[in-house]
Amino acid sequence: ILTLSQDGTVILQCFNQIEKLIHQLQPLYSITNESLLINELARSPTPCLPYDNAKTTPLLHTITALESYTALIISLCKVGQVDLRTVCISKWSSKQGLSLINKLSELFNVIVWENALIGLLGPPYNCNNDRPDLERLLKAIGPNPQKKEKSTDCDSALIPLL
Repeated sequence: ILTLSQDGTVILQCFNQIEKLIHQLQPLYSITNESLLINELARSPTPCLPYDNAKTTPLLHTITALESYTALIISLCKVGQVDLRTVCISKWSSKQGLSLINKLSELFNVIVWENALIGLLGPPYNCNNDRPDLERLLKAIGPNPQKKEKSTDCDSALIPLL
């Protein structure tokens, strides 16, 4: 990957893929008072294994893919080779790179909004907008693994999500 990155090919391909993924996340940009991610997970036939099927949780899968491409670009930028760092800087400072930075910052705001909505579900707010979806999820995943109750098969898959 480092060798291919020297001419900027890998970075440009990552940019193109990131732009496609951001376009797929457009439903998140419709600001509502409900969490689209909680809704997607609650409507999944396998909420215990949200990464199991990209067709049932497309937003979650797209965010995961986007994070992977972003991590690759960040790793390339951190390499100590001066010529590769110069390529990274020139690609990020290009028109496409600056546009991508703008789109990523907008997406960051959307994800912060989703996080705020999810945070409102718990105490002290107990907002009711996503309550049916949350109750459907809780019913599907079973008891909280932190409690000393009998655990379900889903508990080990959901611990990173909780």
